[in-house]
Amino acid sequence: MATPLKIFITGPTGHIGGTVLTRLLKHKDVATFKITALVRSDEKAKKLKSLGVNVVKGSYTDEDLSIITNEAAQSDIVFAICDADLLPPTQAILKGLKIKYEKSGKAPVLIHTTTPFIGILTDNARGLTSEHYTYSDYDTEKLNALPESVIHRNVDNPIIEADKAGYVKTYFVIPSTVFGQPADSTLVDLGIQITTSGVFKYFITPYLGRKQGGYFGKGLNTWNLISVEETADLFIVLFDAIRNTPDVPGHGSEGYYFGESALFTYKELAAAVSEALVEIGIGISKEPSAFTQEEADTLVHPIIGQMVGSNSYAKGDRSRALGWKPTSTKEDLFATIKEELRIFITGATGYVGGGVLARLLKHKDAASFSITALVRSAEKGEKLTTLGVNVLTGSYSDADLSFLTDEAALSDIVFAIADSDQLPAAQAILKGLKIKFEKTGKAPILIHTARLNVIALISDDARGLSSDHITYSDLDVEKLNALPDSVFHRNVDIPIVEADKAGYVKSYIITPSAIYGRPSASPVVELGIQNTVSLVQSYCIKPSILRKQGGYFGKGVNYWSGVSVDDTSDLYLVLFDAIRKAPEVPGHGIEGYYFAANFYFPLIEMARTISEVLVENGIGTLKEPSPFTQEEIDEIYGPGPLWTFLAANFYAKADRSRALGWKPRGTKADFLVYVREEVKVFLTESRGTIA
Repeated sequence: MATPLKIFITGPTGHIGGTVLTRLLKHKDVATFKITALVRSDEKAKKLKSLGVNVVKGSYTDEDLSIITNEAAQSDIVFAICDADLLPPTQAILKGLKIKYEKSGKAPVLIHTTTPFIGILTDNARGLTSEHYTYSDYDTEKLNALPESVIHRNVDNPIIEADKAGYVKTYFVIPSTVFGQPADSTLVDLGIQITTSGVFKYFITPYLGRKQGGYFGKGLNTWNLISVEETADLFIVLFDAIRNTPDVPGHGSEGYYFGESALFTYKELAAAVSEALVEIGIGISKEPSAFTQEEADTLVHPIIGQMVGSNSYAKGDRSRALGWKPTSTKEDLFATIKEELRIFITGATGYVGGGVLARLLKHKDAASFSITALVRSAEKGEKLTTLGVNVLTGSYSDADLSFLTDEAALSDIVFAIADSDQLPAAQAILKGLKIKFEKTGKAPILIHTARLNVIALISDDARGLSSDHITYSDLDVEKLNALPDSVFHRNVDIPIVEADKAGYVKSYIITPSAIYGRPSASPVVELGIQNTVSLVQSYCIKPSILRKQGGYFGKGVNYWSGVSVDDTSDLYLVLFDAIRKAPEVPGHGIEGYYFAANFYFPLIEMARTISEVLVENGIGTLKEPSPFTQEEIDEIYGPGPLWTFLAANFYAKADRSRALGWKPRGTKADFLVYVREEVKVFLTESRGTIA
């Protein structure tokens, strides 16, 4: 059997790198490849392995880069598509490739990505002129004469010197302004590929705060553009050319390959942004304006600002000579701007909301989303910004809720996943959505969470003494809308349904049952900012542990509906996608109830599981649970109605949710395993305080 071609790729989950990796995985010769990827995250490593990719854990910023050297030393071809500014990892790769050469006598290949022309081919126009010099990737004399002071050249020059030394063949792929989403969603669907261009954010982000497109000077400076798909195509065209005719593609000092397709002026881009902002109801003018010096200093990093005000003309003549055929236009670029969907999410670091946010961030269309999250903590807000999330600091309990109104007025879709009992907050959001409607003529979307609403709306007064019940379906709209205002949460839900009737919003109410489980791994969890504790733990597990015996109400024969936290978060995204795909199909308003429920269990069964674990861990003495005394109930749950809700039957059928394609997986057995594990966790954390 032929020896496989060993390929090492860095940046394999980035905007460009992920798209290149996808093409390698679908290459006609993939059966002859052995692909290894450098990743930082355990979760990404696991998912890449599921695609048949070998993985090494590490980062360009690690102090010890020997893992990169070791992998390069085993590779025939290295795609270096990670941070082009970092010299140490490049030196580590070159060191490994030299070892490979010394062992095999054959020069391996390095295809290195230098970031866009804004880094190396820019002038100092500051937006005042379009006069420029056009560089061709055949202009090797001029390109190699660029001084080391030019950004990235401190990395590029050692690569060229390595090629001159003969132990590696080097090739530079240099894209221009990269835009667009990856067309193949293999890595996106796994939630591991960045879908937004790192360069493109410098165009869009500064405009949102000023509500108008902006430019430097007169905005006359001109740039090249290229789609992410065509950029990845160039890598593969070059890759195939090197394999088929190794001595034909220029390398080393003649190994520059530009990625460009069309030209646009910065003012044209700013105008497209202004029009888009007006269209979504937040722009103040369709005409852009020049950044003031103060704006330039505060909105854009000084070095980036100078680059963004420059001219950057390039021609990919060498690239095209290989057979590369880009077709993207400036109209394609501008179209991606106008497609941006403004999303506002409250409760973004909560038990359910954190999972919803994580799913939005890894959505296949995430590049077209502008997500703003409401947070109370400045620390959490700062961490969320590292994920590309805009942050609004505030709380549903603030005296002045105008910030909710203002943000809702800018939004196409609001996910309200914070406290469902707060009518003033709901009213503030509805007020903003009405302003949005009045500006655009298009009803925005409100996906509201009725927290524990299945318990509150559908529960009876069993007090644990009976399992007799009525099963409600989320299709039973007549029964659901007939529930009186006095029922818990209805004072909030009814104004939302009325707003839908008035026509200025489309409302959808997700009503989960008893949610259990730890949220699956995500960037939000990994940053330590998502609540991972369920109300089941707070209301049922902890009180039983403190009494050293599982507890229930009455006879414990009342039944609950249950659903996992991941299944619940999935429902939000299933509904979200259904609304976007066919806006008139999912029921809304009076028909907009979506239950999250998948199984039933009697409360005594949960209490028995808790008792068993307590005995196993030497805390309890009886495996059988016992009823809470009235004294315990008053002490733990207070005199209010909470305990009667917990002692009720609530049977819910998620028929409407399932009709959308929602497929929950969590079972009663999974729930009881979770209960066992949570008891153990609590005992470990509380060891020494429970005698």
